[in-house]
Amino acid sequence: MTNNVRMPQSVNAYWNAEGTYGTPAADGLNHTGSLDTFDPRMLDRQYTPINSIGQSTSSNILSGPIKITCPIKLGLHGSAWRNFFTRGMGISTIGGQSIGQKLTSTIDSLSILADEKIGSNYQATLVSGVAFNGIDLEADLTTGTLATLNCDTTAFWSEEGPSGASTLAAARNFSATGFERSNYGSIASGSVPTTSPATGQDITVKYGSQGGNLATTLDKGLKIDGPANSYVEVGDKYVLFYTNNILASAVDSNGIVDISTGNGATIGDGTTSGAGGGLAKIINDASGWNCEDTGSSANTIASSNLINGIYDVSGNGDVSSDPYYIYAVDTLTDVPYLKNFKLSLTNGINSIPQAVTKNSTTNFLQHANVFRGSSEVKLELKTTAKDETFYDALYGDLTIPRMEIAISEGGSTYTVSLTHGKIMSRNSPYTAATETPEDLVIRFTGNGTLHDYSSYAISTDWTL
Repeated sequence: MTNNVRMPQSVNAYWNAEGTYGTPAADGLNHTGSLDTFDPRMLDRQYTPINSIGQSTSSNILSGPIKITCPIKLGLHGSAWRNFFTRGMGISTIGGQSIGQKLTSTIDSLSILADEKIGSNYQATLVSGVAFNGIDLEADLTTGTLATLNCDTTAFWSEEGPSGASTLAAARNFSATGFERSNYGSIASGSVPTTSPATGQDITVKYGSQGGNLATTLDKGLKIDGPANSYVEVGDKYVLFYTNNILASAVDSNGIVDISTGNGATIGDGTTSGAGGGLAKIINDASGWNCEDTGSSANTIASSNLINGIYDVSGNGDVSSDPYYIYAVDTLTDVPYLKNFKLSLTNGINSIPQAVTKNSTTNFLQHANVFRGSSEVKLELKTTAKDETFYDALYGDLTIPRMEIAISEGGSTYTVSLTHGKIMSRNSPYTAATETPEDLVIRFTGNGTLHDYSSYAISTDWTL
């Protein structure tokens, strides 16, 4: 076997979070898990040709801003994929926990450190300001292959460590020269995950409805009325209560209810003590708030089945005369004969080119700073057609109120919830002697009654 070529298997990749965009933190390194595809040295100089009659096409060129990206594709293995996914959404801090509660307008960037051994020497690359312009979570359920997260990123700068370094510590020391100066030489590498990565068979995709029928209008859930200037945010793990844009301490002492555990895990009847009263009882016990369940057997529905969104519940605190409704699905049905899927979150990141000077070096960077544009959440499903559930939903312009992607990895299950989906297209051609396929594209827009309810088009239930 040849041993004089560079092998991707010899590359190690690590990441850590940045407190400030484009500034490596030089602290604890986290392993990326099962790395599939990676390019930490993807630079585009963006030269502009100056044409002249009678001369070559590019007799002179101007050097434009340096465009740096760092595309990453990794398996669902360890903590990296959850961190990258959450940063693609934007991190929310709730009760001291970092979580992908909803889409945010912030940029949560990280630094990527890659190193490899070439011959007897080590080489390292540090990429700062890695921001997620888009992420694709995809899996093939018909094979045993890895489920993957494909990350489309922008980046601030890519820095090379000392050449010809005889030790890994020396190769990771970027502090002596260069544009960025950080020393990762003494920082311990994160450990490789020891559990098995997720494959397509470890993932389920379900759609929510009432009674299993997408055409049935939802009428089960919470009937609630808060004080003046109040609203409620429903995520996949936390429900937040606000009055005058401040967390309402009257509700469960801090305005935050964890609906993944405890008494708040079910909607409840609003009156019984303990879990029987559920989330409705927690709200009903708060001064100035009034709440009860609505709809037959709604009290037994998991609170995580509520339709995510931001709801204006501003009233007089009297639920009998002035109620507001937050509905839930009571049935989650597996998408039948699912073959593969791709969940896409595209952020439309906008870049700000600018000359940046650091450590007496000036570079004109395409991504000197970045900001998030409008985000699109889309789910593509490929199945073997079973019935006309989704055709009827498309034909009747129905809404899929909630969909869930449950991922079992490392002994735990992690959930991504998608809210208020519209089927944009459906293909199901008939071909003799073959199965009948059904290909769907569904776009999610969130729910609620306040202007930024669409931020809850997607929500997750894990904390970082």
